Amino acid sequence: MGCVEPAYFWETPILGVNLALKKAGLNLNQVDLIEYNEAFASQTIIVERGLK
Repeated sequence: MGCVEPAYFWETPILGVNLALKKAGLNLNQVDLIEYNEAFASQTIIVERGLK
């Protein structure tokens, strides 16, 4: 798993998704749906933008 500076912990899921895709030999365009469970909309927006 990747790590980030504490001030940027919101971006950790971006690293996790990218590492999982790499390990599976896939890229984001080959995935139809990514489920992301988070209580705060602001983090979801950060992850969505980071995966584009």
